[in-house]
Amino acid sequence: MLSQKEIEQAKGITASLLKGMSIGYSQVEAITDLSNIERSRTTANDFQDILQINLTVGDPQFLIGKNGQTLFDLEKIIRIILAKKLRKRLYIKVDVNDYTKKKI
Repeated sequence: MLSQKEIEQAKGITASLLKGMSIGYSQVEAITDLSNIERSRTTANDFQDILQINLTVGDPQFLIGKNGQTLFDLEKIIRIILAKKLRKRLYIKVDVNDYTKKKI
């Protein structure tokens, strides 16, 4: 389980990444209680912890990309950065302006 300090680090790292990309955002939220992720149908079983990062941005299409490909790539980048910083194997799910919720 991620500590509150690690969750705050994840939020800060994500916010820094968005700033570095010149992405205007109004909220970065991190959630560790993910009862909505079906572990049996995802690769989440292979990771130590699961973290959902919800972003609220002005131009969501820029981060989502065609068919969500950019969003998938963003998840991968965040996962790599957090794994190095926190020294944990994390399953990261990123949602931009509730795109994933609306897509399902």
